Amino acid sequence: MLKRLKDLSMRDKLLEEVISRRGGGKMIAKACGVSQSAVSQWKKVPKKHAIGFSNAVAQILQKPPTQEARS
Repeated sequence: MLKRLKDLSMRDKLLEEVISRRGGGKMIAKACGVSQSAVSQWKKVPKKHAIGFSNAVAQILQKPPTQEARS
């Protein structure tokens, strides 16, 4: 039971990394057609949003760190 509760409170590492980058949550939300609020509640990326999430990640990772800080 404790393990299950712990799993529910942990967010997927990649999702957490992308959201933590400046503008990441906004880019995911736009690519998936949902609100930033909805994205912030995700513990893992829903299967129906996998393609949109992948597109957002690709865009975020293409930005050099200096460009990311200015966005």
